[in-house]
Amino acid sequence: MYDYEKVDCINCGDCSRRCKMGLDPEKLLDLYNLFLDGKEEYVRKEIAKLPEEQRPDRCFGCGSCQFFCPKQVEIWKTLGRFAKLLKE
Repeated sequence: MYDYEKVDCINCGDCSRRCKMGLDPEKLLDLYNLFLDGKEEYVRKEIAKLPEEQRPDRCFGCGSCQFFCPKQVEIWKTLGRFAKLLKE
C-alpha cells in the first residue's frame, strides 16, 4: 500500500518529554505505524480528535526529541512523512 517502513518505537516516552512544541511523538509514531498497517480510517479519526497544535504537521523538525531516542528513530522526518500521508 505505502512504500514506507514502520518505525521501531519502544514507547519509552523520552521523545514526548522532550518535545519543545508540546507534541506527543510517542503517540503519533504509534498512529503512524497503525496507518501503515492499513488502519487509515481509524488513524484519521484519532488525529481529528487531537487539537490542531498537537498534530504531526506541527512538528518543525528541531530534533530535540530525536536526540534522546534510544532507538535513534528519525522522529521529525517520520512526522513530516506522516503529515504528508494524512493530506493525501
